[in-house]
Amino acid sequence: MRGSWVCFSAVLVILSASVHAQTEPAWAPRYNAALEDIRAGQADKGVHELEALGAAFPKDAELLTSIGAALDMGSRHRQADGWYAKALAINPGYEPALNNLALSLASQGRLAEALPLLEKVTRTDPHNGRAAYNLAVIALRLKRYQEAASEFESARHAPQAPAPDRTLALGQATALFKLGRYAEARGLLSCEDEPSCLLLGSSEALGGDLPVAISTFQQAVGLAPQSPDPYFRLALAFLQGQRESDAEATLETGLRVVPHSPLLLYGQALLSVHQGDYGRAETAAQEAVERRPAWGDAWAVLAELRARRGKPDAADEAFRRALRLDGSAEHAADYGEFLVRAGRLPEAQEVLEKALTAHPGSAALDRALGKLYQSEGRLDRSEVLLRRAVREDPGDASAHYALAMVLRRLHRDGEAKQELVRFSAAKQKQEFVRVLERTGP
Repeated sequence: MRGSWVCFSAVLVILSASVHAQTEPAWAPRYNAALEDIRAGQADKGVHELEALGAAFPKDAELLTSIGAALDMGSRHRQADGWYAKALAINPGYEPALNNLALSLASQGRLAEALPLLEKVTRTDPHNGRAAYNLAVIALRLKRYQEAASEFESARHAPQAPAPDRTLALGQATALFKLGRYAEARGLLSCEDEPSCLLLGSSEALGGDLPVAISTFQQAVGLAPQSPDPYFRLALAFLQGQRESDAEATLETGLRVVPHSPLLLYGQALLSVHQGDYGRAETAAQEAVERRPAWGDAWAVLAELRARRGKPDAADEAFRRALRLDGSAEHAADYGEFLVRAGRLPEAQEVLEKALTAHPGSAALDRALGKLYQSEGRLDRSEVLLRRAVREDPGDASAHYALAMVLRRLHRDGEAKQELVRFSAAKQKQEFVRVLERTGP
């Protein structure tokens, strides 16, 4: 359930400052009237007046940017872009136009085009909190977590804060969480609302402080008893702490409060796998995808269960469905490993190499490719990839085990034993709370 915890809103500049200034520009009354027409639902009338204003004052960058902002308010983003471009042709460094054009592009899904515009503003004015905040929000959506963390930090210390400090701290903590810097994320958070509690508890759990995480998730249940997320994460923490009956009771309580919740059904599938009841697990995962057909993580779990229960064709279909839905490196790795186990090595290589072009440096894909080369007997190449996988993700128990098997085949038994020790430690320490990384903010 990626992206379900936190929603950050970017800041659009409506240039009403000049309109409310002591000396109003000549175009201010007509602009305000046009803006009111748009807000009142008379968009065509308002837009016609704005276009007439733009023609009357073609060299006024402030007006041209204000026209773009008004059009953005009416979701006319393509038209707005043209007015921002006119303003920037007059003044290429005009911050309000750069800011608004970036947000207009972002609203159209053109995030990669938006980012450099805001980077230009922050380079020119490092204390511009609004630009830093908007840059952080877009960087977070692009999974550029280091840049997002840095820009949220800048926004928090700007002379004029662009958002409440709690919002900025939550954004910075989200980026740090994605970077695996759990202690730093934890230091920015307090359990004041559901999103903060969930992120705080997950940071505590992944940082190894399980009893405190359980307490935090229990607080989250109290703050948001109608939400499935706190029950799900509390159940995972109980499972990690070997409190199976508490995990089961938590999921049952959650499903009474939120019947047929896909997230809690997913949790039941994980619990049933732990209990060895794969039939019940498959039933729960099947209902989860029926209730939420566009959820890739649930399809991936269902695929693994179908494979485990001897249903290769159904498993293949479910793996492909998961991959189509979000194209994540993790789902590509899962599918690739399934193909390796099935002996479909050329297909596995095609899937994994294609995914690697979209997700370079992915530890999960390195692990899967390492297993592929292991199956092909290319042990030296397999070792390189598996070592890289465990270096990038030391908590990946599966990668440690695969590396141990490769080292054993290379007759390096001492190193193999060390990897088996790391495998056992990783499996015991993080088996369930690692799910929080895949269902995190």
